[in-house]
Amino acid sequence: MSNPVQGILQTADDFFAKGEFREASRKYLEVLRIQSDHPVALHHLGLCCYRTGSHEQARNLIFQSVSIQQNNAVAHDHLGVVLVALNDFIHAEASFKSAIAIQPSYVDAYHNLGALLIKQKHYSRALAILESSPSTPKGALSRHKLLGQTHLLLGNTDQALTHLEQALMQRSSDPDVLSDIATALEKQSRHSEALKFHSLAIGRRPGENRHWQLFCDCLKILTASTPSSAGVEIRLQHLIRSETLPMQDLVQTVIVAAEHDTQIAEVLSRWAKPDAVGISDPWSDMITLAKCTSLMMLMSATPIDNIALERILTRCRREMLTSDTSRDNEILPLAISLALQCFNNEYAYVVSEAEKQAISQLENKLAKIIADGATPNPVELTILAAYSPLSHYAWANILTAQNWPSSLPPVIERQIKEPLEENEIRPTIGQLTKISDGVSSSVRDMYEQNPYPRWINAAVRRYDLSIADVLTSPPILLELGDYVAPDAPEILVAGCGTGQHSIQPATRYKASKVTAVDLSLASLAYAKRQSAKLNIDNISFFQADILQLDEIEKQFDVVECVGVVHHLENPLLGWETLVRRVKPGGLMKIGLYSEAARQDVLAGRKIVAEQNFEPTADGIRTCRQYIINAAAKGDPVLAQLCRRSDFHSLSACRDLIFHIQEHRFTLPEIKEYLKTLNLEFLDFEMNFAGQLGNFRKELNGFSAEKRLDKWHAYELDNPDTFRAMYQFWCRKPAQ
Repeated sequence: MSNPVQGILQTADDFFAKGEFREASRKYLEVLRIQSDHPVALHHLGLCCYRTGSHEQARNLIFQSVSIQQNNAVAHDHLGVVLVALNDFIHAEASFKSAIAIQPSYVDAYHNLGALLIKQKHYSRALAILESSPSTPKGALSRHKLLGQTHLLLGNTDQALTHLEQALMQRSSDPDVLSDIATALEKQSRHSEALKFHSLAIGRRPGENRHWQLFCDCLKILTASTPSSAGVEIRLQHLIRSETLPMQDLVQTVIVAAEHDTQIAEVLSRWAKPDAVGISDPWSDMITLAKCTSLMMLMSATPIDNIALERILTRCRREMLTSDTSRDNEILPLAISLALQCFNNEYAYVVSEAEKQAISQLENKLAKIIADGATPNPVELTILAAYSPLSHYAWANILTAQNWPSSLPPVIERQIKEPLEENEIRPTIGQLTKISDGVSSSVRDMYEQNPYPRWINAAVRRYDLSIADVLTSPPILLELGDYVAPDAPEILVAGCGTGQHSIQPATRYKASKVTAVDLSLASLAYAKRQSAKLNIDNISFFQADILQLDEIEKQFDVVECVGVVHHLENPLLGWETLVRRVKPGGLMKIGLYSEAARQDVLAGRKIVAEQNFEPTADGIRTCRQYIINAAAKGDPVLAQLCRRSDFHSLSACRDLIFHIQEHRFTLPEIKEYLKTLNLEFLDFEMNFAGQLGNFRKELNGFSAEKRLDKWHAYELDNPDTFRAMYQFWCRKPAQ
């Protein structure tokens, strides 16, 4: 080897070690220009391709390397890893076996082969390979982890625990080992012990969603009669503050945790009974409920999508309003959380005629107190705030200057200051295009009344990665072929609504510049305020009509449009307009409703039409109650509709079953649209856990059309697969 080649190779390896794979690739290519059959450069360039998602190129390069240097066990092993990624399990297994034959002491090959056999559910063969692997100090952790996992899958929980405990001795802080131990304990019905290990896993890696999810799943299994692990309430409070998981995903978990507190469980049980059943001391019960801090926090942070709890909270609100009991501050934590919950769900809970009269009396009482220059009772103020946003009252501004208990400012902030700020923002939003007459104008008017979705918190994680690095990495794992990511991508989010969607590309792509457009000024003002609150300064918000985007002429590296095209009068026309805004070779993310997954929504829309429910606040509340009652009487389709998170807030429910325009699609229809628009289907973006992930892996190597056909067949057997919507990536041809 000549010195120049050696020096370049060393520089390339240094870049590789630092994770700078593109720089490393350039150097390895420099070596290959000097010596085209250099086995190490071919091998390591293949690894760079693998790390950046170009798996087929990686396979070809490493195959060339092992063809030249056939006795390199490490290269054979790495070739096997790449082949696994390509779903070529037969040749992957052969490569791992070649590595073992060349170097019987090379433990990584045994472990990779064992992992492959586990993936293929050949557990007994995996066990034999792993047990035959050399026992070395360096490989002990991996060996015991894999043996533990294999025994766990074979149902040998005692042996699994033995190996996992050995792995834990090697690295006591390994969160995956802790989670596997917890899973083994769950299989032995030792749920309380399992919860402790899930908690330990969270403590080791609190930012890993998977460990929180396993913790929540374990907690859901526990019944009220089963003792739970100490510290669960503290863990849940931390989880809610950290915003690691979507808040709505935590509702059932928090309810289950609450049921493990005997006093709270008794309150929930009493209040879940029909209203005709009397409660001897409702005020005392509500004070007890207020002590469940995790529930109070969750109520403040997200709409509670649980019908049983909705009934309880509706009753609590009514009791607070109409009770003759002195309204002291002991009830304030519940009153505040209830005021924020009702503001979060936009006052979706049903209101009786008796309550309407009591509300009027309370409004008059508070108006007089404020007019006299006095400060209202905090509990009475929050009770009113649980029925109507405080910003609607002429005296609202006066409250911002008054002194309140330390727990009340969130109500003042959310219900008075933030809406006032949005009113100030509206005139600052520029208009990018004219707004079409007809459906576009009607949709705009709908969202001016009900901006959607109203979101409160967002877990913002900033990534210093290119578009290609993000999209080819877990969990998305797209195959981008020869796509070259721009250094400073310009991204259009078409139909950004209240801004939650636009935050994602603004924070997950390095040096991105996002243009976010929507029909509704109310939604855009909400979006701009929330983005500023999160210190996100690379989004420009404009009012625009998707159908008129040709007016701006500008093209973008990426166009994202999720949940919008299916509301256009002519979806294909709107999609065509968006395609023209994508640069040649650029990417597009689209979200469309699934026909198969929205049968419950269709049932709801049918009820709206048959019963002539108006798309007003009172009309939506009445409709919701009609559907809830029908579901309670045993209608399974409407029961499924009630389980949708969008059913549990006013604007989301309006969007769900009152929308003036909705199209639904099948995958064969989408395939034809893609052909018409000359777009290459890449893949779906969704949670590919469990069976769904396994099915996706089975499709590796198939053409885009064939994969869509297979997904269609899968959806026919599993109609809830795309319950939210189809969200997928496609690419415009380069010119």
